[in-house]
Formats: sequence, C-alpha cells, structure tokens
Amino acid sequence: MAPKFGFASANTASSQGLVSPRHTLRTETEVLRVYKLLTCARGFAIQNTVASLLRGSLDQFLLGESSIYADGIFSNDRETIEQEAKLDGIYVIRTSELAEQLSAADTVRGYKSLAQVERAFRSLKGLDLLIRPIRHRTEERVPAHIFLCLLAYYVEWHLRRVWASLLFEDEELPQERQRRDPVLPARSSESAKAKKLTHQTADGLPVQSFATLLSDLASRARVTYSLKTDESGPTFQQVPPPTPLQAKAYELLNLLPVAGN
Repeated sequence: MAPKFGFASANTASSQGLVSPRHTLRTETEVLRVYKLLTCARGFAIQNTVASLLRGSLDQFLLGESSIYADGIFSNDRETIEQEAKLDGIYVIRTSELAEQLSAADTVRGYKSLAQVERAFRSLKGLDLLIRPIRHRTEERVPAHIFLCLLAYYVEWHLRRVWASLLFEDEELPQERQRRDPVLPARSSESAKAKKLTHQTADGLPVQSFATLLSDLASRARVTYSLKTDESGPTFQQVPPPTPLQAKAYELLNLLPVAGN
C-alpha cells in the first residue's frame, strides 16, 4: 500500500502543477518536492515540523495528522490512514430548508440537477445555439438576442424529450430520477443499453443524435415543377412522402402539449 499523506492543495502548489484541488499526496517524494518548493523558492526558514511551517508561515496548506516529519524523515500513521480511507469519496450536502419542506433525498436530487443547468449553458454557448458572439450593440437588441436563444433552447429541450426514443438518450431517465436512490450511481435502463448496443430503436429505426435527426428532417422539401419550354406556364408542387424515420418523428411531435388554436 502506497503511503498516503493528508495534504490539501493550495494556490502555490497548484500554480506549480504539483497538486490539484483535494489531491492527496501519496508518496514521500511528492511531499518532499512540495516541502522544498516552499522552503527554497519562498525563502521560508526550515522549521522543526512541516506542520508548523505550512500552518504557521504559509497558512495555505493543511498537513493532516496521517504524516509525521522528524529528523528529516517522513513517515505515516497507518491507523490514521485507514480511518481516513473509510471517508474517501464521501461529501455532505447541507441545506437551510427544514426537513418537513425538503427531504434528504430531494436535497441530493436538487444538487445533482445542477448538471442539467450546466448542460443547458454548454448548449447555449456551443454549436447548437451560438449565443455568442452577440452581434448586436443596442439596448433593445441584446436582450432580444438572448431571449431568442433561451426560447430556442426551451424548444430544443421539449424536442429532445419527445424524441428520446429515437435518440441516444434514456427515455426512462426523468421517471427513474424520482424513483431511484439519489446517492447511488446512476445506471442506464435496459432500453437505453439496447439502443447503444444495436443502434436501433424498438421499432427497428436507426438511432439518431439530435443533430442527425434534424438534418434528416431538413432533407424533406416541397418541390415546385414547371415546363422548361414555358417558364411562364402553369406550375405544380409536390411534397415527397416522409421516410419511416421522418414519419415517426412527426408522430411523436403530436404528443407535444400545445396551447391555443
């Protein structure tokens, strides 16, 4: 078992690329590198213990009780390491809401739903909606541009949900989020696993991404015909029949709740 030291990262070590946030230094060599960096590069006097140096002089690092420095040699407290290992990967979510208003499970669900907010921002900034650059300057047009992008994302969100059975998405996920234990790792449904394995829907249609499905729908167009010999003569229009994939997408669109006439 590799030695495990209770270092919590700080700005100095992070800027030097030695440790990352909440990274635990696991070898004496890594601890010595950070120690030499602090004492030599920063010009601090060498103290009797690394703990007094980091807590007293630098006040940026926290050296846990799982490591000991004496007579120029690092060692580690195995019992403390084993106790700390039981808490590895565990974090606590705290809320100011009363338990009667927000249960522990709903608190965790609310925290994990932040991933959906981050996904929305990525969609707005990415190639889907291109909220930036904003090519407007006036006070009225800038908010209008942002409003239209948010409205477009709202439409996309509904389309992704109603077309979930055609996409590489888990259509059972919204309901499953309310049933499963929010603390346990999420698992894909059997239908989602089958789609990823066969690349086919339950109806035998090819599974699409959101972008490829939109491209397929965009290929269907109304064609206007006229005579070459008489361009001013009569014309007629024809719309080709939808493909099975397009027909299924149109059918699913009818499930969207639409208010008004």
